[in-house]
Amino acid sequence: MFENLDDEPSDGPNQYVFLSGFYSAGLLNSFDTVGARIDTVTNVSCDRLDDTKRLFNEMMQRDRQEQTLKA
Repeated sequence: MFENLDDEPSDGPNQYVFLSGFYSAGLLNSFDTVGARIDTVTNVSCDRLDDTKRLFNEMMQRDRQEQTLKA
């Protein structure tokens, strides 16, 4: 079960980017080269593909809800 703690800092990032399916660490260097700051790299995985898809969909739904509240 995914629990929403809603504990983001008020002075934290105002944009989150989710990248999926890349395996080259060189991509992170490319972001640095263009001045894009990376705060966190996280590996999210599940034993079953449908669990991974469900988790991703929950994360995207939460992001859409947050964007709606900001508007």
